[in-house]
This record gives sequence, C-alpha cells and structure tokens, in this order.
Amino acid sequence: MPTSDKDRVHELAVQARKDMGRVDILVNNAGFVRHGMFWEQPVENAVKQMDVNVNALFYSIHEFLPEMLQRNSGHIVNVSSGVAITSAPGLAAYTTSKWAVWGLTDVLRLEVMAAGKKQCGNDYSARSLVAGRQAPSPQTPGRLGSATQH
Repeated sequence: MPTSDKDRVHELAVQARKDMGRVDILVNNAGFVRHGMFWEQPVENAVKQMDVNVNALFYSIHEFLPEMLQRNSGHIVNVSSGVAITSAPGLAAYTTSKWAVWGLTDVLRLEVMAAGKKQCGNDYSARSLVAGRQAPSPQTPGRLGSATQH
C-alpha cells in the first residue's frame, strides 16, 4: 500500500470499511530506510523516510481513530524500531522517524486518556532489550506501547 499517499490511504480506508464494516485494529508497520551518513545522502532520502515512517501514520490514524473513539472500541499499534531507543551511525533520518513514531504513539495515548477513554494497550511489562538498554517503564514515562483504547 502506498502509505505516504494521503488520498490513496483514504481510498483504501473507504474500501476497508466497505469490505469489513469497521476497522477494529490498525497496525502501522510501514518502514523505509536508506543507510548512509546523513551529510552524504540527498535530503530527499530523509524526506522520503519521514513520509513513509511518520506522515503515513498521521494519514492512517486520522482515518480510523475518530470512529474508534466514537464507538469506544478499537486498537492502534504503531511499530517503531530499536534505533528509537539506541541510535546508530548511518541511520540519522530513520532514527529520527522512529523516535517520532514513539512520540506520536505516546501523545495519542495521553490524548485518548484525556478524552475519557479507557487506554489498555500500553504494555510495559513486555520490555525489550536493545543493545543492552531496557525500554522505558511506567516509572519512566516514555515511548513504549501503543495508542489504544477499548
């Protein structure tokens, strides 16, 4: 699916509703990466990574979250990357985009809760170890989890 094409995402959302009636679970798992030192790559590589890895989430979440909130049911899972926890040389744009996924996910979690919806998908008990570093826990608010409501 061309996830960074807003109009195409809308068309596919309409088709999904037609085929399934409603969407209960949205999994954002698109990813695009170009390895190389930031200053050695054309800026278009960074822009493309942000389009696919971040902007596409805006489009798909915007399509489905309002109706999930209206019916007080649904889940959104945004897949990020270990580089959002521990950076790696040669992945500046990709790392930036995956940090953005975590930030978006966390703020959506807070917004859903502020809207009075039950947030049930932020499972910090399933921690991941990346390069010897532990992912954030509830005691260190942060970036692990999904913006979901039930």
